[in-house]
Amino acid sequence: MRARLTCGMVCAAGLVSCRAGTATDPRMIAEWTHALYGTIRVERLSPPVASRLTAYATTALYAGLAAADSTMPSVAAVLAGAPTTRREARRGDIDPTITAVTAEGTVLDSLLREALPTTTAALRRLADSLVRD
Repeated sequence: MRARLTCGMVCAAGLVSCRAGTATDPRMIAEWTHALYGTIRVERLSPPVASRLTAYATTALYAGLAAADSTMPSVAAVLAGAPTTRREARRGDIDPTITAVTAEGTVLDSLLREALPTTTAALRRLADSLVRD
């Protein structure tokens, strides 16, 4: 079960990084990944904790993007291996960058409650800068 969940999360992360056609700047994903790597190093997280943090964070990022783009399969469909079903088309009232950054920030705030203040401040600055752009 754990291997299937990990595989599903890796696939979700791969879909986020390979998906073309979203209105989101691909640098946003690269900047979050770079910040996540820096957080893991600064916080000196063990490999199991670091991999869990990465899996949850990338899944949240994918979920945020999928919520704003009706052509992307939902996280539940990706993790369950369910066939992609069409969702109703969005009217463009959901910004994929803001949705993804909010989802990522919420998950990281929850998982890094005991992180260094400088780490949480750096992640918040990144989220604010990505939403402003």
